Amino acid sequence: MAFTRRALLMGIGGLATASLVGCTSTTSGKGSSGGSGGNKSAELSVFYWGAASREAITNKMFERYAKKYPGLSAKGQFLSFDNYFNKLATLAASGSIPDIVQMNPNSLSQYGDSGQLLDLSTLKLDLGDYQHAALASGQVKGKQYGLAFGYQYVTMFYNSSLVKAAGVPVPTGLSHTWDDWTDYCEKLQAKLPSGVYAMTDVSSDSNAFESWMTGRGKSLFTPNGKLGYAVDDATAWFAYWTELREKGLSAPAADTVTYIQTGAITDSPFTKQKSVLTLGINVGFEGDQTVNKAPLAIAPMPAGPSQRCETNHFFGWSVSATTKDTDAVKKFLEMWFTDPAVIKLLGTDRALPASQSQLKELKAGADPAALKLLDFSIANAGIKPVTPSSTPASVGSELVEALQRAAESIATGKSTPAQAAQTMTADVKQTLS
Repeated sequence: MAFTRRALLMGIGGLATASLVGCTSTTSGKGSSGGSGGNKSAELSVFYWGAASREAITNKMFERYAKKYPGLSAKGQFLSFDNYFNKLATLAASGSIPDIVQMNPNSLSQYGDSGQLLDLSTLKLDLGDYQHAALASGQVKGKQYGLAFGYQYVTMFYNSSLVKAAGVPVPTGLSHTWDDWTDYCEKLQAKLPSGVYAMTDVSSDSNAFESWMTGRGKSLFTPNGKLGYAVDDATAWFAYWTELREKGLSAPAADTVTYIQTGAITDSPFTKQKSVLTLGINVGFEGDQTVNKAPLAIAPMPAGPSQRCETNHFFGWSVSATTKDTDAVKKFLEMWFTDPAVIKLLGTDRALPASQSQLKELKAGADPAALKLLDFSIANAGIKPVTPSSTPASVGSELVEALQRAAESIATGKSTPAQAAQTMTADVKQTLS
């Protein structure tokens, strides 16, 4: 299987799919354990996707849960990302959504709107210093249907060896704009060896594209499912990357096209050390370091003309509205998000914790790549990611695919930025009609 950025972020590389086990909680019927709906004996069903390493980590958390709360236990139901949501739909149709389910933004809205998820505000959870910006990402129409694992947003990765050799330090403040970064690339390029370029062309990256729109005060989609940006906004996006390439500040078009077509991290100019900078999701930093021979570092992405660009889509836990064991669920969630031993165990597998105290706790014993990521997050506590509207179900993967087609069309000289933006926007609008 190709080592792709999608595999890093979704955790599906080399996955062995586990079989499903029971879908509902079981109780002994021996009375309350102290909370609404509580029982002395209960087994929670927990449904989630991820890589094999995630399954191992999660199972260890289940062991800690059972040890801390005798009589309570949790049993995992584990699938690949590609199979997960079809199975969830089947379970939902039969009224048997597991007690605790891992959700993304679209599924959160879908099952929240249909009344199949519990409003978690009813549990009166104690989450310590869990930040409001992360809490907001789990809300649908004013109800708390999910608890995000933390933050996942776009940042700037860079080859620290090449930057050091060039003697041109990377901007690290939160006020640097896209134009400031262009100026930096020009200064950096003048000091780089032949065949090495300042920036990676990420015009095909949907996460970076969405962040660009956020910085302009726009969004990919509105809360009522309409397109949230204009053709001119998309044109400006493509024009930015085209200008960098025309100035000789990003890798040649052929390298960009190969990366777009394969999606393999090993085909990225950044991994090949043909470029010094790239944009990537913060939690993908450790994965990128794994496949890069040179040491990497991390900095904030550019700021937009209206505001910071970071967005944080929901990725976290939801609870079935029909769970029989709300007290057991409450204990599970509070332990997951606040227990120091569990925080240490989970690390940054799913997201960066939305808690400054937890970020600091994770530093002890962290490997070098994780330590860089944690230090960055602590130093940039001022970043408060925006929660964007969910992608309408009718769109599916069309925006991602349309963006890739547009970027490739520009790189191969078949379209101008304006033409590609027009075609892409029309294609996405078609799926909304």
